[in-house]
Amino acid sequence: MDLLRLAEKKKIEKGFDSKLISGDMRKAADLFRDIKFNTITCVGNTIAHLGSPLEIRGFFESMYELLDDGGAFAGQLV
Repeated sequence: MDLLRLAEKKKIEKGFDSKLISGDMRKAADLFRDIKFNTITCVGNTIAHLGSPLEIRGFFESMYELLDDGGAFAGQLV
């Protein structure tokens, strides 16, 4: 079972009202073009899998663009 289907199953079991989206984290700004967030989290050591320092920089720039004024980003690196 892929992770998105597993998450959908858990969401239903727990009664959560949320929308799950599958996409490329390097293109998050395109996925959420008209939405601003007060908090963005990135866990699971995913940042380490970006291909170059330029991709890492682009990722953080897009996260910054998606945050509301005063919003927070929390990332995990292992």
